[in-house]
Amino acid sequence: MEQQINMDVVKTNKKLSKPLSKGFTIVELIIVIVIVGILTTIATPLMNDWAKETRVKTSADDFVAFLEQARNASYKTSSPVIVQAIDGSWSNGFVACVGTCQNIDNDTTSIVATTRLRDTTVNTNLGNQPFQFRPDGFTQMPGNLEGIIFALCTFEGNRVHRREVMLSRMSATSVNVLPVVEGNACNINNGGGN
Repeated sequence: MEQQINMDVVKTNKKLSKPLSKGFTIVELIIVIVIVGILTTIATPLMNDWAKETRVKTSADDFVAFLEQARNASYKTSSPVIVQAIDGSWSNGFVACVGTCQNIDNDTTSIVATTRLRDTTVNTNLGNQPFQFRPDGFTQMPGNLEGIIFALCTFEGNRVHRREVMLSRMSATSVNVLPVVEGNACNINNGGGN
């Protein structure tokens, strides 16, 4: 009986002293790869939406900062500051000049601010006409416009991420966040919700 106990102890010790397996089994590795693949599939579209939404938000913030810089330059210089599209399109960028914006490629002395909005399409109710900030704090707009609306858009496939920046005659700016819509056009919403 004593020998049997000793043999049981030896058998138990052999089981306990067995070296533990190091590393992963192929099944564990495949399970991890499948889980990572599923998470990536779910996260990628969400990250793309977030990136486009962030880009249009940053563009709107940059544009409002540009407008404030141009308006402040008018006040500081006691001169009108003209804001116009670069190369005839607001999507190419904006330039603000004291006096006139003639020959801006060669004469940069009158330029007070310029900005280009990366990967952003711009549409406005101005067409390509310039407007100006006056030293008295008002905005002089072409025609009988009561306000200027700039639609800033980024595109992701057939989805449009939008912001509207509105400028009043009294030079007040506001930004409206608009819902993402299906389509491929950067339309002005005229301050509404959709």
